Amino acid sequence: MSTYVLIIIFCAILPAFLLVAFIQYKDRNHPEPLSMILKGVWYGVLSTALTLLFSALLEPFETHMFDGNGVLNGIYTAFYKAALPEETAKLIMLWLLLRNNPHFDERFDGIVYAVCVGMGFAGIENIQYLFASGDAFLGTAVTRAIFAVPGHYAFAVMMGFFYSLVHFDKEKYGKYKCLIWFVPFMMHGIYDSICFAMEALPGVANLLALGLYYFCYKMQMACMKHINLIQTKDKNEEEIRIFTEAMKRDINNRY
Repeated sequence: MSTYVLIIIFCAILPAFLLVAFIQYKDRNHPEPLSMILKGVWYGVLSTALTLLFSALLEPFETHMFDGNGVLNGIYTAFYKAALPEETAKLIMLWLLLRNNPHFDERFDGIVYAVCVGMGFAGIENIQYLFASGDAFLGTAVTRAIFAVPGHYAFAVMMGFFYSLVHFDKEKYGKYKCLIWFVPFMMHGIYDSICFAMEALPGVANLLALGLYYFCYKMQMACMKHINLIQTKDKNEEEIRIFTEAMKRDINNRY
């Protein structure tokens, strides 16, 4: 394998690797086994193949009514051709990863594993984009490291958040099960719609770019908010468990 190819692969997977490392750092008090982290990333890699399958299955149902309008066609492509198959594939792989996983024992784990799946997908997608860019791969790598890969990270955080919320609090949040898929689907669709609109409307591309910056910023802020929320839930539950166990030991010692 040539040095050129290795450099492209390295540039493609580095941002995904760093985001997996970041979410592991956030989980440092109760870390998941490295084997499961790697398995989650591998499932994300496999989700790219599943995405291709779903795209092929959706192709006969595609409409061409938006072909004459760049903006509407971009929105249609963003939601139907990109967000729908990709987020569906990632959710299926996340479900397969978590359904019999004994290590999935606290809410934040759902986010950790979802990010692993999302970054596995993002890494492979990044490799494809960088190779397609040819000699301009470095510029593509920087742009995607700032926007696209963190975008997939944000979609994954929200998917994992709602997955854990429904899994651990079925009675309270079971009715929100659809949000596991719907929220990342909408975020993904809006993100891609802005990107396609920038291509279709070059005259206002700079204004749309500002909109993209703002949307990406709000996504990352939402991620941190939901990460903190779910970690607080886990911490409170652990403190209650420790207190309850201490009370039981005290009672047993007395009697």
